[in-house]
Amino acid sequence: MHSARTIRAALDLVAAGATATEAARHLGVPRRTVADWLRGAVPRAVRAEAECVNHAARLRRDYVYLLGLYLGDGWISAHRRDVYRLRIALDVRYPGIIASAVSAVSEVRPGPVLTLLRPQNCVEVSAYWKCWPCVFPQHGAGRKHRRPIVLTDWQRELADRWPGDLIRGLIHSDGCRFQNTGRGHWSCPRYSFSNRSSHIRDIFSSACDALGVRWTAAPNTIYVAQGRRRAPRRVHRAEAMSANTGTQRSRATAATASRSAPRSARPPPGCGRRASASPMRGGCGRFRARGRGLGRARRRSSAVGRRAGPRARGA
Repeated sequence: MHSARTIRAALDLVAAGATATEAARHLGVPRRTVADWLRGAVPRAVRAEAECVNHAARLRRDYVYLLGLYLGDGWISAHRRDVYRLRIALDVRYPGIIASAVSAVSEVRPGPVLTLLRPQNCVEVSAYWKCWPCVFPQHGAGRKHRRPIVLTDWQRELADRWPGDLIRGLIHSDGCRFQNTGRGHWSCPRYSFSNRSSHIRDIFSSACDALGVRWTAAPNTIYVAQGRRRAPRRVHRAEAMSANTGTQRSRATAATASRSAPRSARPPPGCGRRASASPMRGGCGRFRARGRGLGRARRRSSAVGRRAGPRARGA
């Protein structure tokens, strides 16, 4: 049986204008064999490889998201007749992520997508296809953290074009979102991505750099945040835009109302939100503290007068 390289070379020679006899003489194979290849009698493995050549040209951002899911919690297994099965394990408590995974798989590989509920509270999203190893060249024997994981040139080009979808897939598979708090009652959403493979963590950090997101590294974990009281705008853009827009509008409305009010109606200096929160500080809080102190003194003096009244009348 001839190799796939010989078959492709014969087909390329004929496509360039050579005859079957010239291609057979140049490659040293029988002319009848080259004629059979031209009629379509090509081995199944060679046909599958030829079909996978143009996948990179049609893949879009759904593939980039699916790539993040695969690098996190996905794997590929071989089956009969050169068919492969892609499997992605997801948490059953997040049906939105499961629906996104099913949609991404159906966009990359048109056809049925299987969902199987496992006893460990996880849902397995899977699909059969002969071209999964070509679409994900990182497939190989052994666990991902024990072998090198490197993106090919066409994968890197797609990841640089849609880095946000790659980060989204990685966080949906091996990441989480939580609320980070600190002194002064500040809080901000924070994302973390944990993976034992240093190569996959480098892919995540490179996508963050391409997106312009600040990240910090810890052992086997990468954290993403953009400061206090602000969400990572590019990682979770919708939530950050709504929060920042509401804050800016409220501040702008308050500033406009303060400038349009007459001087006599404006509050005295120091009567801000912080002064009212702490009555011991300057401004209106100090005035209110004095008022309460005078009220207590008056009540105390009236109580003393009531106790001394009967004695004075008896005397």
